[in-house]
Amino acid sequence: MRSHVDIVLIGDRDVGKTTLITSAQTGKYEPNVPPLLEVIPLPPETLREPVAVSVTDTSLRCQEEGDIVEAVKAADAICIVFAADDEESMIRVSTYWMPLITDALPPDAPTPVLMIGNKVHMWTILWAFGYDDDLSLNEEYMCPTLELEKDSVPEISPIGMEFLIRLFRQYDVDGSGLLSQEQLERVFEVCPAVPWADDVYPASDELEWTLEQFISLWVYLCWSDPSAFMRTLAYLGFNFRTPTNTHGSVKDAIRPSRARREERRVGKSTRTVHVLFIFGKQQAGKLREFAVNGDDHEVISSSYCADKCDVAALCFDVTDPSSFAHAADLQAAVVRPGPRCVMLACKADEVAVEQQFPLQPPEYSRQHNIPLVQVSSQRGDTDDAFAALVDQASKPRESDGGLGSGISSRSLSWLRTAGAIAAAAVAAYFAFRYDPVHT
Repeated sequence: MRSHVDIVLIGDRDVGKTTLITSAQTGKYEPNVPPLLEVIPLPPETLREPVAVSVTDTSLRCQEEGDIVEAVKAADAICIVFAADDEESMIRVSTYWMPLITDALPPDAPTPVLMIGNKVHMWTILWAFGYDDDLSLNEEYMCPTLELEKDSVPEISPIGMEFLIRLFRQYDVDGSGLLSQEQLERVFEVCPAVPWADDVYPASDELEWTLEQFISLWVYLCWSDPSAFMRTLAYLGFNFRTPTNTHGSVKDAIRPSRARREERRVGKSTRTVHVLFIFGKQQAGKLREFAVNGDDHEVISSSYCADKCDVAALCFDVTDPSSFAHAADLQAAVVRPGPRCVMLACKADEVAVEQQFPLQPPEYSRQHNIPLVQVSSQRGDTDDAFAALVDQASKPRESDGGLGSGISSRSLSWLRTAGAIAAAAVAAYFAFRYDPVHT
């Protein structure tokens, strides 16, 4: 380690070089300073490292350019000072001072160069970071207007994903690839609260979150509440933490997916998140096999929800002889002709019974060209179900429609009064995929 470092300050006249040096030496602002200082040692208590530091002042008013060049050559570090309230001095950093340094030093010189923006008003800094005159973050900074087509889905953009991956790694201080509950809470210390609802964020001291699980929570938040997603990123400093900082809004962390009607036309989905609705008779195994919640009346009668459905899961209990009939009736009344669907034979770890329906599940599935998947959370084999659902969601057909397309007034009335039917709905980030180049 060096025992002594010499820093030279260069820059245009009246940008405040001498005032900066004097303030660093005395610890207070000095309004009256000479045109040029001698070499000034900085007090040891102002330094983080046990190194003697001296600062060399320069002045185009009092010195020739050659004198400044010699000071640059002798320096261990160079600070180019410009006035933040003077555009001309900012321009001359690149047009005059950087060329001067380049000409003075050899190409392989290890001398660091630091640019210092002086005369920055505190309010200028606060405004740059999105604060209003009342010291609160303004609404346009926190939650700018986001325009999405009706059948488009908000997704995390590549720069948004990059920011979140970097955020995970920043708080994964032990490099384990996991965030503990304590580490996860530390991420949101600058936020009013953790942004996720309790039903998707089971807080526990024993839980540890992988990068994929961490990102999945963000994918869900972006889809379900883009405003909360943008607000949280604003608190976390999204605008000022990316390497290039080419984006000026938290809105840049979101991109709209391709419209569903366009995906149906080409027969392929490029989205990274799809919406799953799970239907089935009470006790069919929806809650046992999947963590879902919702109300059938709200889901089935809501055109908003119906328009958002990409794939429907029709659950039936293999141990209940009347369960499949409800799933088949739902397929006919609600799903067809609508989005793709998958039949899920739940509680597959138990002994199956014959279903009270003209066609048994395998034959019905073959006849209607619907995938049939055996599911048992007890055996831990729900992956096949989700894989089938993702496969169906990623291959939309031009003839597909929303759930509402197959609902008649008669069937809707029947669905509303059929207390044995539960439409557990909601949404899902089960299809999350991210580009490995960002990891």
